[in-house]
Amino acid sequence: MQKEKILRETEAAGYVYQLCNALSYLHSKQIIHRDIKPENILIGVYGILKLADFGWSAESTESNKRTTLCGTLDYLAPEMLNGIGYDEKIDLWCLGVFTYEMIVGKPPFDSPTQQDTIQLIKGNELSFPLNASSSARDLISRLIRRNPIERLPLTEVIRHSWIIDNADIKSIDENYEKINKSTLINHKDEN
Repeated sequence: MQKEKILRETEAAGYVYQLCNALSYLHSKQIIHRDIKPENILIGVYGILKLADFGWSAESTESNKRTTLCGTLDYLAPEMLNGIGYDEKIDLWCLGVFTYEMIVGKPPFDSPTQQDTIQLIKGNELSFPLNASSSARDLISRLIRRNPIERLPLTEVIRHSWIIDNADIKSIDENYEKINKSTLINHKDEN
């Protein structure tokens, strides 16, 4: 993203699909990442995404909502800024911001000052350039929702038409298999 600024929607959808898989795993373990952003996403062999920097990650359950203000300003969800308890749905907001940044080239609430950015996040005024497809707009708009309960769950994100129409899911899954087989073979050789 640093070189290209804007990714093709086919490429971005593949990364979103992979990020959904990573977040689904974390959330199944009651872990929230809390700092999804381009700098914390590594692209490895075969274009396989790896989620990095778990410095802000934490356990979160229904009875143990988090309240810490942490992460990167452009990606902070309104509930974090408002100081109310939050859960894994905070990562859904970040996923929406990340998706927007991949296809637009900057975060949706990018502003000259921190205070302006905070006001835009709290106001949740989303606007899209004309070159963003309607299905990308729909997905992002369903993730970047002020009310966390209204955010599209990860299971529905991977079934969204934008992912289905743009991500090469079969190829991504095959590449995961190649890496897993390679890892198993290398691990056996070490023993």
